[in-house]
Amino acid sequence: MTGEKTGRGAARARWAGRVLVAIIAAVFVIDLGAVVSDWDRMRPVGAGADAPDFRLPRIGARGRIGPEQLSLSELRGRVVLVDFWETWCHPCREAMPVLDRLAAEYAGEVELLSVCSDGTRRPVEARRLVDRLAPRAQLVADSGATADRWGVGTIPHLVLIGRDGSVVSVHRRYAGPEALERDLRAAIADALAR
Repeated sequence: MTGEKTGRGAARARWAGRVLVAIIAAVFVIDLGAVVSDWDRMRPVGAGADAPDFRLPRIGARGRIGPEQLSLSELRGRVVLVDFWETWCHPCREAMPVLDRLAAEYAGEVELLSVCSDGTRRPVEARRLVDRLAPRAQLVADSGATADRWGVGTIPHLVLIGRDGSVVSVHRRYAGPEALERDLRAAIADALAR
């Protein structure tokens, strides 16, 4: 009788193990399906791709997030330089005067859109920094969801968008103000020539 109980116990254990393996395999297949279906959303936005639209709240003059929003599609027809940054980021701050200088030089041709990815948590500081370092920028607050959707992994993360809404260039690494200005001038000239 004891051997029979042991045999049944072993059979139940094998059966439970098979069920557990089947459940794990099913979860893996479901997760893999989700990854494959969202593959394009996981890939960073790159040159030649259409810039994903977004609608974000503006940070007003007093650092308040107001009801007014700005969407990227509203700027279509113009060259747009999108600057993803956060208030704590020193290289982001160092890049801002370069961006502002280019926005001034190409006024009427290039829009500077400042997307502060911690702007929903620190709008007053974001407003203060932009007013001081890049006053020509339109400032919007992002909770991080838009930056994630665009594949922003390092900051500053700059994306130059052509008049047709396609990405002309992406600048992920900050190598100092001189290199940034040189690279962006070339990219802006390319975007304006299209």
